[in-house]
Amino acid sequence: MAGPSENGTVSLSSASRGISDIFAVQLEVTGRLLEAEQSKVELMEKEMRANMQDEVSAGSMKARALKEEQNNFLRIYTQHQRLLQEYQAVAVDVFRKSAASSTQRTRSIPSVGMKNTVKKRASIFGTIVSDGQSAQVHERPNLFSLFHPTDSKSESNSNNTNQPLKFENGYLVSGSLSALVEHIIPTLSYYPDRTYVFAFLLCSRLKIKPHKLLAEIHDSFEVMMRSLSSSEKPTLSAYFLQLLSEWTDNFAYDFRDERSMKVFKDVTQQCATQSADLRKTVGGLQHTLFHRLSLLEKYETNLQRINAATAEKITDSKTQVNIMETCDNPITLTQQLTHIELERLNSIGPEEFIQTFVKEKSTGDIANDMKRTNNLEAYIEWFNRLSYLVATEVCILDKKIKNRIRVLDFFIDTACECFATNNFNSLMAIIAGLHMNPVQRLKKTWAKANNGKFNRLMDTMNPFGNFSNYRKALKEAMDKKGDRKGRAVVPFFSLLVKDLYMVNETIPLNLDNGHINFAKFWELSQQVTNLL
Repeated sequence: MAGPSENGTVSLSSASRGISDIFAVQLEVTGRLLEAEQSKVELMEKEMRANMQDEVSAGSMKARALKEEQNNFLRIYTQHQRLLQEYQAVAVDVFRKSAASSTQRTRSIPSVGMKNTVKKRASIFGTIVSDGQSAQVHERPNLFSLFHPTDSKSESNSNNTNQPLKFENGYLVSGSLSALVEHIIPTLSYYPDRTYVFAFLLCSRLKIKPHKLLAEIHDSFEVMMRSLSSSEKPTLSAYFLQLLSEWTDNFAYDFRDERSMKVFKDVTQQCATQSADLRKTVGGLQHTLFHRLSLLEKYETNLQRINAATAEKITDSKTQVNIMETCDNPITLTQQLTHIELERLNSIGPEEFIQTFVKEKSTGDIANDMKRTNNLEAYIEWFNRLSYLVATEVCILDKKIKNRIRVLDFFIDTACECFATNNFNSLMAIIAGLHMNPVQRLKKTWAKANNGKFNRLMDTMNPFGNFSNYRKALKEAMDKKGDRKGRAVVPFFSLLVKDLYMVNETIPLNLDNGHINFAKFWELSQQVTNLL
Protein backbone atom coordinates (compact mmCIF):
# COMPACT_ATOMS: atom_id res chain seq x y z
CA MET A 1 0.00 0.00 0.00
CA ALA A 2 1.39 3.37 -0.98
CA GLY A 3 2.07 5.76 1.85
CA PRO A 4 2.64 9.49 2.09
CA SER A 5 5.88 10.90 0.71
CA GLU A 6 8.41 12.79 2.78
CA ASN A 7 7.17 16.18 1.63
CA GLY A 8 3.66 15.45 2.92
CA THR A 9 2.05 14.59 -0.40
CA VAL A 10 0.63 11.22 -1.37
CA SER A 11 1.99 8.86 -3.98
CA LEU A 12 0.21 8.39 -7.30
CA SER A 13 -1.11 4.99 -6.27
CA SER A 14 -3.06 6.52 -3.38
CA ALA A 15 -4.28 9.41 -5.52
CA SER A 16 -5.36 7.06 -8.30
CA ARG A 17 -7.33 4.98 -5.82
CA GLY A 18 -9.16 8.16 -4.84
CA ILE A 19 -9.90 9.03 -8.43
CA SER A 20 -11.09 5.48 -9.07
CA ASP A 21 -13.65 6.08 -6.30
CA ILE A 22 -14.89 9.16 -8.15
CA PHE A 23 -15.29 7.14 -11.34
CA ALA A 24 -16.85 4.29 -9.35
CA VAL A 25 -19.62 6.52 -7.97
CA GLN A 26 -20.52 7.72 -11.45
CA LEU A 27 -20.08 4.24 -12.91
CA GLU A 28 -22.39 2.59 -10.37
CA VAL A 29 -25.08 5.28 -10.72
CA THR A 30 -24.98 5.00 -14.51
CA GLY A 31 -25.11 1.22 -14.20
CA ARG A 32 -28.24 1.40 -12.05
CA LEU A 33 -29.90 3.69 -14.59
CA LEU A 34 -28.83 1.32 -17.33
CA GLU A 35 -30.52 -1.58 -15.56
CA ALA A 36 -33.71 0.45 -15.16
CA GLU A 37 -33.75 1.43 -18.85
CA GLN A 38 -33.10 -2.15 -19.93
CA SER A 39 -35.97 -3.35 -17.73
CA LYS A 40 -38.31 -0.77 -19.27
CA VAL A 41 -37.32 -1.84 -22.80
CA GLU A 42 -37.90 -5.51 -21.98
CA LEU A 43 -41.28 -4.79 -20.40
CA MET A 44 -42.42 -2.76 -23.38
CA GLU A 45 -41.29 -5.51 -25.77
CA LYS A 46 -43.35 -8.05 -23.80
CA GLU A 47 -46.38 -5.79 -23.89
CA MET A 48 -46.04 -5.25 -27.64
CA ARG A 49 -45.85 -9.00 -28.27
CA ALA A 50 -48.93 -9.50 -26.09
CA ASN A 51 -50.88 -6.86 -28.01
CA MET A 52 -50.01 -7.71 -31.58
CA GLN A 53 -53.73 -7.87 -32.39
CA ASP A 54 -54.33 -4.23 -31.48
CA GLU A 55 -55.27 -1.59 -34.01
CA VAL A 56 -52.57 -0.46 -36.42
CA SER A 57 -52.51 3.08 -35.03
CA ALA A 58 -52.13 1.88 -31.45
CA GLY A 59 -49.41 -0.53 -32.55
CA SER A 60 -47.46 2.23 -34.28
CA MET A 61 -47.66 4.45 -31.18
CA LYS A 62 -46.29 1.64 -29.01
CA ALA A 63 -43.58 0.98 -31.57
CA ARG A 64 -42.47 4.61 -31.39
CA ALA A 65 -42.47 4.50 -27.59
CA LEU A 66 -40.39 1.32 -27.67
CA LYS A 67 -37.95 2.91 -30.12
CA GLU A 68 -37.54 5.90 -27.81
CA GLU A 69 -36.87 3.66 -24.81
CA GLN A 70 -34.34 1.67 -26.84
CA ASN A 71 -32.55 4.89 -27.79
CA ASN A 72 -32.42 5.94 -24.13
CA PHE A 73 -31.03 2.54 -23.23
CA LEU A 74 -28.36 2.66 -25.95
CA ARG A 75 -27.31 6.19 -25.00
CA ILE A 76 -26.85 5.30 -21.33
CA TYR A 77 -25.20 2.00 -22.29
CA THR A 78 -22.60 3.84 -24.39
CA GLN A 79 -21.77 6.23 -21.57
CA HIS A 80 -21.63 3.36 -19.09
CA GLN A 81 -19.15 1.49 -21.29
CA ARG A 82 -16.94 4.56 -21.60
CA LEU A 83 -16.95 5.09 -17.86
CA LEU A 84 -16.21 1.41 -17.34
CA GLN A 85 -13.16 1.64 -19.59
CA GLU A 86 -11.88 4.69 -17.71
CA TYR A 87 -12.49 3.00 -14.37
CA GLN A 88 -10.71 -0.18 -15.45
CA ALA A 89 -7.80 1.81 -16.85
CA VAL A 90 -7.36 3.66 -13.56
CA ALA A 91 -7.62 0.41 -11.58
CA VAL A 92 -5.00 -1.30 -13.76
CA ASP A 93 -2.72 1.69 -13.33
CA VAL A 94 -3.13 1.45 -9.53
CA PHE A 95 -2.16 -2.22 -9.44
CA ARG A 96 0.75 -1.69 -11.82
CA LYS A 97 2.25 1.17 -9.86
CA SER A 98 1.65 -0.41 -6.45
CA ALA A 99 3.60 -3.46 -7.65
CA ALA A 100 6.58 -1.29 -8.54
CA SER A 101 9.22 -0.25 -6.05
CA SER A 102 8.14 2.40 -3.55
CA THR A 103 11.23 4.44 -4.45
CA GLN A 104 10.15 4.70 -8.08
CA ARG A 105 8.22 8.00 -8.35
CA THR A 106 7.22 8.15 -12.04
CA ARG A 107 3.95 10.09 -12.29
CA SER A 108 1.75 11.17 -15.16
CA ILE A 109 0.20 13.96 -13.06
CA PRO A 110 1.45 15.89 -10.03
CA SER A 111 0.68 14.72 -6.52
CA VAL A 112 -2.84 15.76 -5.57
CA GLY A 113 -2.40 16.01 -1.82
CA MET A 114 -4.93 13.39 -0.69
CA LYS A 115 -4.84 11.82 2.73
CA ASN A 116 -3.98 8.14 2.63
CA THR A 117 -7.05 6.66 4.31
CA VAL A 118 -8.07 3.03 4.02
CA LYS A 119 -11.74 2.66 3.16
CA LYS A 120 -13.45 -0.71 3.43
CA ARG A 121 -16.59 -1.34 1.47
CA ALA A 122 -17.95 -4.01 -0.78
CA SER A 123 -19.11 -1.61 -3.48
CA ILE A 124 -20.01 2.01 -3.98
CA PHE A 125 -23.62 1.24 -3.13
CA GLY A 126 -22.77 -1.24 -0.37
CA THR A 127 -22.21 -0.63 3.31
CA ILE A 128 -19.42 1.80 4.13
CA VAL A 129 -18.67 0.49 7.60
CA SER A 130 -15.49 -1.44 8.35
CA ASP A 131 -15.38 -5.23 8.34
CA GLY A 132 -16.99 -6.75 11.40
CA GLN A 133 -19.25 -3.75 11.97
CA SER A 134 -22.90 -3.58 11.11
CA ALA A 135 -24.50 -0.62 9.39
CA GLN A 136 -26.50 1.47 11.83
CA VAL A 137 -29.48 3.63 11.02
CA HIS A 138 -29.54 6.85 13.02
CA GLU A 139 -33.02 8.16 13.63
CA ARG A 140 -33.45 11.91 13.46
CA PRO A 141 -36.81 12.57 15.13
CA ASN A 142 -36.06 16.25 15.64
CA LEU A 143 -35.75 16.93 11.92
CA PHE A 144 -39.49 16.61 11.39
CA SER A 145 -42.51 17.60 13.44
CA LEU A 146 -43.70 14.02 13.21
CA PHE A 147 -47.38 13.22 13.44
CA HIS A 148 -48.62 12.57 16.96
CA PRO A 149 -51.33 10.04 17.82
CA THR A 150 -54.80 11.45 18.09
CA ASP A 151 -55.53 9.84 21.43
CA SER A 152 -53.65 8.56 24.46
CA LYS A 153 -54.75 5.00 23.82
CA SER A 154 -52.70 4.76 20.66
CA GLU A 155 -49.54 5.85 22.45
CA SER A 156 -50.13 3.71 25.52
CA ASN A 157 -50.33 0.67 23.26
CA SER A 158 -47.27 1.63 21.19
CA ASN A 159 -45.53 -1.63 22.00
CA ASN A 160 -48.48 -3.71 20.82
CA THR A 161 -47.55 -5.05 17.38
CA ASN A 162 -51.22 -5.67 16.61
CA GLN A 163 -51.91 -1.94 16.51
CA PRO A 164 -52.42 -0.62 12.92
CA LEU A 165 -50.09 2.31 13.73
CA LYS A 166 -47.14 2.08 16.08
CA PHE A 167 -45.69 5.07 17.91
CA GLU A 168 -42.55 5.38 19.99
CA ASN A 169 -42.20 8.40 22.27
CA GLY A 170 -45.04 10.03 20.38
CA TYR A 171 -43.46 9.48 16.95
CA LEU A 172 -44.88 7.36 14.17
CA VAL A 173 -42.44 4.53 13.38
CA SER A 174 -44.49 1.90 11.53
CA GLY A 175 -47.95 0.86 10.44
CA SER A 176 -49.93 -1.24 8.03
CA LEU A 177 -50.48 0.14 4.55
CA SER A 178 -54.23 0.53 5.07
CA ALA A 179 -53.68 2.38 8.35
CA LEU A 180 -51.10 4.70 6.78
CA VAL A 181 -53.47 5.45 3.92
CA GLU A 182 -56.27 6.20 6.39
CA HIS A 183 -53.84 8.40 8.30
CA ILE A 184 -53.47 10.78 5.35
CA ILE A 185 -57.21 11.16 4.67
CA PRO A 186 -58.69 14.38 6.13
CA THR A 187 -61.92 14.51 8.09
CA LEU A 188 -64.04 17.36 9.40
CA SER A 189 -61.95 17.53 12.58
CA TYR A 190 -58.56 16.37 11.37
CA TYR A 191 -55.97 17.26 8.74
CA PRO A 192 -52.67 15.33 8.47
CA ASP A 193 -49.36 16.94 9.32
CA ARG A 194 -47.63 18.37 6.22
CA THR A 195 -44.37 16.52 6.87
CA TYR A 196 -46.31 13.27 7.08
CA VAL A 197 -48.11 14.09 3.83
CA PHE A 198 -44.82 14.75 2.03
CA ALA A 199 -43.06 11.66 3.38
CA PHE A 200 -45.97 9.32 2.69
CA LEU A 201 -46.80 10.63 -0.79
CA LEU A 202 -43.11 10.46 -1.70
CA CYS A 203 -42.35 6.96 -0.43
CA SER A 204 -45.69 5.18 -0.55
CA ARG A 205 -44.98 4.41 -4.23
CA LEU A 206 -42.63 1.71 -2.93
CA LYS A 207 -45.79 -0.18 -1.87
CA ILE A 208 -48.68 1.20 -3.92
CA LYS A 209 -48.97 2.94 -7.28
CA PRO A 210 -49.82 6.67 -6.99
CA HIS A 211 -52.96 6.33 -9.12
CA LYS A 212 -54.21 3.51 -6.87
CA LEU A 213 -53.49 5.54 -3.74
CA LEU A 214 -55.36 8.50 -5.19
CA ALA A 215 -58.28 6.24 -6.10
CA GLU A 216 -58.49 4.93 -2.51
CA ILE A 217 -58.47 8.49 -1.15
CA HIS A 218 -61.20 9.42 -3.63
CA ASP A 219 -63.34 6.45 -2.55
CA SER A 220 -63.03 7.49 1.11
CA PHE A 221 -63.94 11.04 0.16
CA GLU A 222 -67.13 9.92 -1.57
CA VAL A 223 -68.14 7.71 1.35
CA MET A 224 -67.72 10.57 3.82
CA MET A 225 -69.51 13.05 1.56
CA ARG A 226 -72.59 10.82 1.43
CA SER A 227 -72.84 10.82 5.23
CA LEU A 228 -72.49 14.59 5.69
CA SER A 229 -75.05 17.34 5.70
CA SER A 230 -75.04 20.03 3.01
CA SER A 231 -73.47 22.51 5.44
CA GLU A 232 -70.58 20.18 6.28
CA LYS A 233 -69.68 19.15 2.73
CA PRO A 234 -67.85 22.41 1.81
CA THR A 235 -65.54 22.03 4.82
CA LEU A 236 -64.54 18.48 3.93
CA SER A 237 -64.17 19.45 0.27
CA ALA A 238 -61.80 22.27 1.24
CA TYR A 239 -59.64 19.82 3.20
CA PHE A 240 -59.44 17.42 0.28
CA LEU A 241 -58.55 20.24 -2.10
CA GLN A 242 -55.76 21.20 0.29
CA LEU A 243 -54.44 17.64 0.18
CA LEU A 244 -54.61 17.64 -3.62
CA SER A 245 -52.82 20.99 -3.66
CA GLU A 246 -49.92 19.59 -1.64
CA TRP A 247 -49.81 16.54 -3.90
CA THR A 248 -49.75 18.54 -7.14
CA ASP A 249 -47.25 21.08 -5.77
CA ASN A 250 -44.72 18.45 -4.69
CA PHE A 251 -45.38 15.53 -7.04
CA ALA A 252 -46.96 17.00 -10.16
CA TYR A 253 -45.41 14.35 -12.40
CA ASP A 254 -47.73 11.72 -10.89
CA PHE A 255 -50.53 13.32 -12.90
CA ARG A 256 -48.93 12.55 -16.24
CA ASP A 257 -50.65 9.22 -15.71
CA GLU A 258 -54.10 9.54 -17.26
CA ARG A 259 -55.57 7.42 -14.47
CA SER A 260 -54.38 9.86 -11.81
CA MET A 261 -55.54 12.79 -13.91
CA LYS A 262 -59.00 11.26 -14.24
CA VAL A 263 -59.38 10.91 -10.46
CA PHE A 264 -58.02 14.44 -10.01
CA LYS A 265 -60.69 15.84 -12.35
CA ASP A 266 -63.45 13.83 -10.67
CA VAL A 267 -62.54 15.08 -7.19
CA THR A 268 -62.10 18.70 -8.22
CA GLN A 269 -65.35 18.77 -10.17
CA GLN A 270 -67.23 17.34 -7.19
CA CYS A 271 -65.65 19.89 -4.84
CA ALA A 272 -66.34 22.78 -7.21
CA THR A 273 -70.10 22.21 -6.90
CA GLN A 274 -70.06 22.92 -3.17
CA SER A 275 -69.49 26.69 -3.17
CA ALA A 276 -68.30 29.65 -5.24
CA ASP A 277 -65.09 29.95 -3.21
CA LEU A 278 -64.27 26.31 -3.86
CA ARG A 279 -64.85 26.83 -7.59
CA LYS A 280 -62.16 29.53 -7.54
CA THR A 281 -59.85 27.24 -5.58
CA VAL A 282 -60.40 24.42 -8.07
CA GLY A 283 -59.71 26.77 -10.99
CA GLY A 284 -56.42 27.89 -9.48
CA LEU A 285 -55.42 24.32 -8.63
CA GLN A 286 -56.11 23.08 -12.15
CA HIS A 287 -54.30 26.02 -13.74
CA THR A 288 -51.20 25.46 -11.61
CA LEU A 289 -51.04 21.74 -12.36
CA PHE A 290 -51.63 22.09 -16.10
CA HIS A 291 -49.04 24.87 -16.29
CA ARG A 292 -46.48 22.72 -14.47
CA LEU A 293 -47.06 19.76 -16.77
CA SER A 294 -46.88 22.04 -19.81
CA LEU A 295 -43.52 23.40 -18.70
CA LEU A 296 -42.25 19.84 -18.22
CA GLU A 297 -43.33 18.87 -21.71
CA LYS A 298 -41.65 21.94 -23.21
CA TYR A 299 -38.45 21.22 -21.26
CA GLU A 300 -38.31 17.61 -22.43
CA THR A 301 -38.97 18.65 -26.04
CA ASN A 302 -36.20 21.24 -25.85
CA LEU A 303 -33.86 18.69 -24.29
CA GLN A 304 -34.49 16.25 -27.12
CA ARG A 305 -33.80 18.99 -29.66
CA ILE A 306 -30.51 19.88 -27.96
CA ASN A 307 -29.42 16.24 -27.83
CA ALA A 308 -30.23 15.78 -31.52
CA ALA A 309 -28.32 18.94 -32.48
CA THR A 310 -25.36 17.87 -30.36
CA ALA A 311 -25.26 14.46 -32.02
CA GLU A 312 -25.11 16.11 -35.44
CA LYS A 313 -22.26 18.41 -34.39
CA ILE A 314 -20.24 15.50 -33.05
CA THR A 315 -20.38 13.73 -36.41
CA ASP A 316 -19.55 16.94 -38.33
CA SER A 317 -15.94 17.89 -37.65
CA LYS A 318 -16.34 21.23 -39.46
CA THR A 319 -18.71 22.54 -36.78
CA GLN A 320 -16.39 21.74 -33.87
CA VAL A 321 -14.81 24.79 -32.22
CA ASN A 322 -12.40 25.15 -29.34
CA ILE A 323 -13.85 26.14 -25.96
CA MET A 324 -11.43 29.07 -25.75
CA GLU A 325 -12.88 30.52 -28.95
CA THR A 326 -16.40 30.34 -27.53
CA CYS A 327 -15.74 31.47 -23.94
CA ASP A 328 -12.29 32.28 -22.57
CA ASN A 329 -13.47 33.61 -19.20
CA PRO A 330 -13.73 31.05 -16.35
CA ILE A 331 -16.28 33.20 -14.48
CA THR A 332 -18.57 33.42 -17.49
CA LEU A 333 -18.29 29.69 -18.17
CA THR A 334 -19.05 28.93 -14.52
CA GLN A 335 -22.15 31.12 -14.65
CA GLN A 336 -23.41 29.33 -17.76
CA LEU A 337 -22.67 25.91 -16.26
CA THR A 338 -24.56 26.86 -13.11
CA HIS A 339 -27.58 28.02 -15.15
CA ILE A 340 -27.63 24.67 -16.96
CA GLU A 341 -27.21 22.73 -13.72
CA LEU A 342 -30.05 24.56 -11.97
CA GLU A 343 -32.39 24.20 -14.94
CA ARG A 344 -31.84 20.46 -15.15
CA LEU A 345 -31.83 19.94 -11.40
CA ASN A 346 -35.07 21.88 -10.89
CA SER A 347 -36.76 19.82 -13.59
CA ILE A 348 -36.30 16.62 -11.58
CA GLY A 349 -39.38 15.78 -9.55
CA PRO A 350 -38.85 14.45 -6.00
CA GLU A 351 -40.80 11.33 -6.93
CA GLU A 352 -38.23 10.44 -9.61
CA PHE A 353 -35.66 9.56 -6.94
CA ILE A 354 -37.96 7.04 -5.27
CA GLN A 355 -39.55 5.79 -8.48
CA THR A 356 -36.10 4.62 -9.58
CA PHE A 357 -36.13 2.07 -6.76
CA VAL A 358 -39.57 0.68 -7.59
CA LYS A 359 -39.44 -2.86 -8.90
CA GLU A 360 -41.74 -3.14 -11.89
CA LYS A 361 -43.89 -6.26 -12.15
CA SER A 362 -44.52 -8.19 -15.34
CA THR A 363 -48.30 -8.08 -14.93
CA GLY A 364 -50.89 -5.39 -15.37
CA ASP A 365 -50.72 -2.26 -17.48
CA ILE A 366 -46.96 -2.09 -17.68
CA ALA A 367 -46.52 0.98 -19.85
CA ASN A 368 -48.69 3.15 -17.58
CA ASP A 369 -46.98 2.01 -14.39
CA MET A 370 -43.43 2.80 -15.47
CA LYS A 371 -41.60 5.97 -14.50
CA ARG A 372 -42.96 8.64 -16.81
CA THR A 373 -40.02 11.05 -16.86
CA ASN A 374 -36.30 10.72 -17.61
CA ASN A 375 -35.04 13.99 -16.14
CA LEU A 376 -32.93 12.21 -13.55
CA GLU A 377 -31.25 10.09 -16.21
CA ALA A 378 -30.73 13.17 -18.38
CA TYR A 379 -28.97 14.94 -15.51
CA ILE A 380 -26.61 12.02 -15.00
CA GLU A 381 -25.87 12.07 -18.75
CA TRP A 382 -25.11 15.80 -18.52
CA PHE A 383 -22.40 15.10 -15.93
CA ASN A 384 -20.80 12.48 -18.18
CA ARG A 385 -20.91 14.74 -21.23
CA LEU A 386 -19.28 17.59 -19.34
CA SER A 387 -16.48 15.30 -18.15
CA TYR A 388 -15.78 14.11 -21.69
CA LEU A 389 -15.92 17.68 -22.99
CA VAL A 390 -13.17 18.71 -20.55
CA ALA A 391 -10.94 15.78 -21.52
CA THR A 392 -11.56 16.35 -25.23
CA GLU A 393 -10.79 20.07 -25.09
CA VAL A 394 -7.45 19.44 -23.42
CA CYS A 395 -6.38 16.66 -25.80
CA ILE A 396 -7.80 17.90 -29.11
CA LEU A 397 -5.39 20.81 -29.51
CA ASP A 398 -2.28 20.74 -31.65
CA LYS A 399 1.09 19.63 -30.38
CA LYS A 400 1.99 23.06 -29.00
CA ILE A 401 2.28 22.41 -25.30
CA LYS A 402 1.64 26.06 -24.36
CA ASN A 403 -1.88 25.83 -25.82
CA ARG A 404 -2.68 22.70 -23.83
CA ILE A 405 -1.32 24.30 -20.66
CA ARG A 406 -3.55 27.33 -21.30
CA VAL A 407 -6.65 25.15 -21.68
CA LEU A 408 -5.74 22.99 -18.67
CA ASP A 409 -5.29 26.06 -16.47
CA PHE A 410 -8.54 27.45 -17.85
CA PHE A 411 -10.48 24.42 -16.65
CA ILE A 412 -8.68 24.47 -13.29
CA ASP A 413 -9.71 28.12 -12.87
CA THR A 414 -13.26 27.23 -13.91
CA ALA A 415 -13.32 24.46 -11.31
CA CYS A 416 -12.21 26.94 -8.66
CA GLU A 417 -15.01 29.29 -9.67
CA CYS A 418 -17.48 26.39 -9.49
CA PHE A 419 -16.37 25.72 -5.92
CA ALA A 420 -16.67 29.41 -5.03
CA THR A 421 -20.25 29.50 -6.38
CA ASN A 422 -21.25 26.17 -4.72
CA ASN A 423 -21.60 24.38 -8.07
CA PHE A 424 -20.22 21.07 -6.82
CA ASN A 425 -21.64 18.97 -9.65
CA SER A 426 -19.81 20.84 -12.41
CA LEU A 427 -16.74 20.94 -10.19
CA MET A 428 -16.67 17.16 -9.86
CA ALA A 429 -17.38 16.70 -13.58
CA ILE A 430 -14.37 18.87 -14.45
CA ILE A 431 -12.16 16.98 -11.99
CA ALA A 432 -13.31 13.65 -13.43
CA GLY A 433 -12.55 14.88 -16.95
CA LEU A 434 -9.06 16.05 -16.00
CA HIS A 435 -8.33 12.64 -14.47
CA MET A 436 -9.22 10.60 -17.51
CA ASN A 437 -6.26 8.65 -18.84
CA PRO A 438 -5.74 10.67 -22.05
CA VAL A 439 -5.29 13.81 -19.93
CA GLN A 440 -3.24 12.12 -17.21
CA ARG A 441 -0.65 10.98 -19.76
CA LEU A 442 0.23 14.58 -20.66
CA LYS A 443 3.18 14.68 -18.24
CA LYS A 444 4.86 17.79 -19.63
CA THR A 445 1.57 19.68 -19.63
CA TRP A 446 0.83 18.79 -16.02
CA ALA A 447 4.35 19.73 -14.97
CA LYS A 448 3.71 23.35 -15.98
CA ALA A 449 0.06 23.60 -14.96
CA ASN A 450 -1.29 25.45 -11.91
CA ASN A 451 -0.97 22.48 -9.58
CA GLY A 452 -1.47 24.45 -6.37
CA LYS A 453 -5.09 25.34 -7.14
CA PHE A 454 -5.80 21.87 -8.43
CA ASN A 455 -4.38 20.17 -5.34
CA ARG A 456 -6.58 22.30 -3.07
CA LEU A 457 -9.65 21.36 -5.07
CA MET A 458 -8.74 17.69 -4.91
CA ASP A 459 -8.30 17.90 -1.15
CA THR A 460 -11.82 19.30 -0.82
CA MET A 461 -13.37 16.74 -3.18
CA ASN A 462 -11.31 13.88 -1.76
CA PRO A 463 -13.35 10.65 -2.13
CA PHE A 464 -11.81 9.05 0.98
CA GLY A 465 -13.86 8.96 4.15
CA ASN A 466 -17.03 8.77 2.04
CA PHE A 467 -16.33 12.27 0.67
CA SER A 468 -16.11 13.70 4.19
CA ASN A 469 -14.40 16.95 3.13
CA TYR A 470 -16.98 17.54 0.40
CA ARG A 471 -19.86 16.81 2.77
CA LYS A 472 -18.48 19.37 5.22
CA ALA A 473 -18.21 21.99 2.46
CA LEU A 474 -21.73 21.14 1.26
CA LYS A 475 -23.15 21.53 4.76
CA GLU A 476 -21.49 24.94 5.11
CA ALA A 477 -22.92 26.00 1.76
CA MET A 478 -26.40 24.77 2.69
CA ASP A 479 -26.25 26.64 6.01
CA LYS A 480 -25.54 29.87 4.14
CA LYS A 481 -28.27 29.18 1.58
CA GLY A 482 -30.93 30.66 3.84
CA ASP A 483 -29.13 34.00 4.05
CA ARG A 484 -30.19 36.80 1.75
CA LYS A 485 -26.80 36.79 0.09
CA GLY A 486 -26.64 33.01 0.00
CA ARG A 487 -26.18 31.45 -3.43
CA ALA A 488 -27.91 28.44 -4.90
CA VAL A 489 -26.22 25.14 -4.09
CA VAL A 490 -25.72 22.46 -6.75
CA PRO A 491 -24.65 19.23 -4.98
CA PHE A 492 -22.60 16.39 -6.46
CA PHE A 493 -25.66 14.68 -7.86
CA SER A 494 -24.37 11.14 -8.34
CA LEU A 495 -23.29 11.00 -4.69
CA LEU A 496 -26.78 12.10 -3.66
CA VAL A 497 -28.29 9.28 -5.72
CA LYS A 498 -25.82 6.87 -4.14
CA ASP A 499 -26.83 8.02 -0.65
CA LEU A 500 -30.50 7.49 -1.47
CA TYR A 501 -29.76 4.05 -2.85
CA MET A 502 -27.87 3.11 0.31
CA VAL A 503 -30.78 4.22 2.50
CA ASN A 504 -33.15 2.18 0.35
CA GLU A 505 -30.93 -0.91 0.51
CA THR A 506 -29.85 -0.79 4.15
CA ILE A 507 -33.15 0.10 5.85
CA PRO A 508 -35.82 -2.62 5.52
CA LEU A 509 -39.18 -1.61 4.10
CA ASN A 510 -41.21 -4.38 5.75
CA LEU A 511 -40.97 -5.34 9.42
CA ASP A 512 -41.47 -8.78 10.94
CA ASN A 513 -44.92 -7.84 12.25
CA GLY A 514 -46.12 -7.01 8.73
CA HIS A 515 -45.89 -3.25 9.25
CA ILE A 516 -44.25 -0.81 6.86
CA ASN A 517 -41.10 0.67 8.38
CA PHE A 518 -41.96 4.37 8.40
CA ALA A 519 -38.46 5.22 9.67
CA LYS A 520 -37.31 4.45 6.14
CA PHE A 521 -39.87 6.89 4.76
CA TRP A 522 -38.61 9.62 7.08
CA GLU A 523 -34.99 9.01 6.11
CA LEU A 524 -35.66 9.01 2.37
CA SER A 525 -37.81 12.12 2.59
CA GLN A 526 -35.12 13.89 4.60
CA GLN A 527 -32.49 13.13 1.95
CA VAL A 528 -34.75 14.43 -0.82
CA THR A 529 -35.82 17.48 1.20
CA ASN A 530 -32.17 18.48 1.68
CA LEU A 531 -31.92 18.86 -2.08
CA LEU A 532 -35.12 20.89 -2.54
